[in-house]
This record gives sequence, C-alpha cells and structure tokens, in this order.
Amino acid sequence: MIGSNRYLIYSGWFCIAVLTLLKIYAASTLDLFEDEALYWMWSLNPDPSYSFITLISIKLSTLLFSSDHEFIVRFPALVSNLLIVILLIKISKELGFGKIQTIYLILIFLSVPFVTIYTTFISPDTFLLLFTVASYYSWLKLIGDNTTENYFYLGLSLGLAVLSKYQGVIIFAALVLIFILFSSKRSYSIRNLLILIGVFLLTISPLIIWNILHEPVWLNYYLLTDADKISGSFLSMFSTLFLSQTSILLPFIFLFLMWITFLLFTNSFKDMRLSSLKLAYFCTGTFLFLCSISGKIKGNWFFIIYIPLFFLAPYFYKNKVSKLLFTLAFLFNVFILISLNMSAGYFSFMSKSPIINYLNSGYTDYWPGSSSEKNVDRSWIERINKMKFWKANVEKIEQEIKNSGLTYDHIVSDDFNLAPLLRYYFENKPEVFLINDPRFRYINSVEFNPDLKNKNFIIVSYNDDWKKNIPGKFVSLKEHSLIDLLINDTKFNSVTILRGEKYKMESNF
Repeated sequence: MIGSNRYLIYSGWFCIAVLTLLKIYAASTLDLFEDEALYWMWSLNPDPSYSFITLISIKLSTLLFSSDHEFIVRFPALVSNLLIVILLIKISKELGFGKIQTIYLILIFLSVPFVTIYTTFISPDTFLLLFTVASYYSWLKLIGDNTTENYFYLGLSLGLAVLSKYQGVIIFAALVLIFILFSSKRSYSIRNLLILIGVFLLTISPLIIWNILHEPVWLNYYLLTDADKISGSFLSMFSTLFLSQTSILLPFIFLFLMWITFLLFTNSFKDMRLSSLKLAYFCTGTFLFLCSISGKIKGNWFFIIYIPLFFLAPYFYKNKVSKLLFTLAFLFNVFILISLNMSAGYFSFMSKSPIINYLNSGYTDYWPGSSSEKNVDRSWIERINKMKFWKANVEKIEQEIKNSGLTYDHIVSDDFNLAPLLRYYFENKPEVFLINDPRFRYINSVEFNPDLKNKNFIIVSYNDDWKKNIPGKFVSLKEHSLIDLLINDTKFNSVTILRGEKYKMESNF
C-alpha cells in the first residue's frame, strides 16, 4: 500500500511537470493575441484604472529581462503556476488532506481549461485567479489561527485581487458575509476586523484615488452603458449563463463540478474550514445568478466562484464518478495544450470532427454577444490560429507602409485590438495611437493629445470601418491600399491603409 501511494505521488508530480512544460513551450512559441498586446501597450504607462497588477507585472518582467519577447511578456503568468501550486499545497495542509489528496487537488486545478489559458498567457484573470486562491488560503489560516497577522494577509490578498480585476470585490463581499454568518460560532476582534478592512482599502487606494481624480472610464463603461449587454427573456438570460459556464469549463470539468455540487448537497461538514468553503461557493454562485439577470455575462467574469469547490473536491476523491471525470478532464487538458502547439492545418483538420466543431463554436457562449460584433474571433480555433500568424500579418502591413512612399508623422488605428498589435510587431515599436475610442483617453487616444493637432497620419483600419470612424477628423483623407490578413493561405480579415492629412483635433467626447 505504501509503495502504491508513493507511485501515485510520483506519477502526480510527473503529470504536473508535463502540464507546466507544455505551457512553457506554448508561451514561448505563439504570437501575442490581441488582449495580450493591449496589456503590453498599457504597461508602457500603467495606470490603476484597469488591472494595475497585470500592467505592473508586465512592466517589471520586461525591465528585468530587458526584452519584450512574447515569452517575457507572459513570464508573470508562468510564474503564477508555481505560486498557485505552493498555495494549493498549503491549503491542502490547512484542510487536513493527505499527500495523495494534495496531488489530486493540484491536478484538478491545473486541468481546468480556464486555468490552463490564464497561467500560460497574460491576462487580468491570471492575477485575479492567483490572489483569489491566496485570499482563501489566508481565510482558512485565519479560521484556524485568529491572529492579527492573518487578518493583515487576508486584507492584502483581497486588495490585490481587486487591483487585478474589479471582480475581486465578489470575494471580498462573500467573505464579509461569512464573517457575519459565522459571528455566533466564532468571536472576531473588532480591532482585527478594522485592520483587515484598513489593509484592504490601503491596498486598493491607487484604484480609488485614480477614479476620484480622473473619470473612471472603465467602471463607467461597464456600469453605465449597455456595453456587452445581451437582451432577452429571463429564460434566455439563464440559458446564456449556463452556456457561458459550460464553454469556460468545457465538458469534463463542468460535469465534475456539477457532480461535486450534488455531493455537497448530500454531505455536511463539521470542520468550520470546509463548511465556510461550501458557504463561499453558494454565496458567490448566487451572486453570479443574480448578475446574469442584467444580461452582462462573460464566461470568464465569474470563474472565481468555483475556486472553493475545487478546494472541497479532494474530500470526495475516493468517489468513482469523481475519479472518472477528473481523469477525463486531465486528459482533455493535455490534449488542449498539445493542440496549442500544432499547426494551423492541424486545427482545420480537427474542426471537421462534429465533437470538436461543437466545442469550437462554444466561443460565442464564452463571450456572449461576440457573434454580432465585427473583427472579433468567432471560435476557439480561429483565436489560436490568429496567434500563429499575427506577427507575419503585421509585418506585411508594415512592409506595405514602407513601400508606399507616404509621408506621415504618426500611425493611428480605429480598432483597440489592432493598434497594440501594430505597435508590438512593427520593427521599431513606434507609438500607434487610437482614434474614436474614448475608453483609452489615458493611454494613447488621439482625441486627448493636443500635440497631435495638424499632424499627418497613416491610418490602419479593418475593412471599411474607417468610413464610419474617421471622416471629418482630417483635412483630407486618401485611401491607399487594401491588405488581406491570412491564416496560412486563407483570408480571415482585411485592413485598409489610408493617409490622413492634418488632424483637426475636434473631439465629440
């Protein structure tokens, strides 16, 4: 029995090493996707209004290694793997799990497609994930040892989660609610609670101060506009919520979590740590359901609600159904990581399979409303394939500009995804300004830079979008050329190159 356990432990660590190496290889070989390029561009002059932790981590990584290579930009995401594994080991110890259960917990966590993507490629979700795990560890420590130090670390972890992404507030609210519900079972020092709240507020103070001194652009964008909102009946909202979660978790992890949820209903815990995790899961899950009524649902926005459920999963590790679903989830995740490193032709071949085609189309459930937007990914395979060819396509655009003989002072784009890719992959990484998008007024928006008045621009716009976004902003416009963007030899989009003479500096924002 001892030898068998040792074999399982060694095998588990081997599987963890395989997952990590596959991530490192993917991070070092794939081009940046649109969001990553945006975060990189934003990190050049980071501000706290949107995922301050993400921007600072990219800035520090590129400064430390004196490089902007894709692997260096993603390096903080890869480091998060190590930190998450360390935290999971500590959480497992706090919950009283054995070595095999610890390996089980780590492998389950790393087998989630969402975790795979955001611990390989850089995103605000990377650090929201990391600091949510850290917050729960601090919370479990606090339950076991009601010391001032643990209140301090919980406040710090929760603050860093919010600085990573606004959704971190959900965890803060859930844990405050649990404090209230458990107040009759556990005495909490008012002094220590004030320390927790004080550390939390101090940690997020850059975000608070920024939003007071400046217009809180991103907060207003999501709260006060219909951005990303889908319309429909209550039933359709609920079905959209369901589909968005199935697409973010993908089949086996989704089934696994639903099974663990069922087991939670049929089991009660005497240990306060376990019961608090169960309560945290149901509290945050209820919040997700209520938010779905608003129609603003994104598959990745609410992933953090499932984290307590993963912590509870090892409690049921001997359950045969759990073991089967976990094994299938792990194998499917390995398949995803191997596929990331395959050619675009391989993806096209895979998409012919009915099952793969069904999973591939789930992207529009992950990102509800994307099917109605132009110039966005339509499927998982399209997004991955673009990452294999962005550099080549941007270099084609750059070469066309060089060969055109057009004179200009600056480059501008009317698409917030295209602009950072142009800046990142152009040879000398010139400033590429954004036009007609007020969300970026504090980064590189033309409309809010008075020094750009009367300057001449090369304009790069998707297809004929410029006809809607650009007219009236220059003294004269001249269309130069249309360039097809390709995956292998297949066109997925086109860009128009224009010359705009003397920017008028007339903003409607």
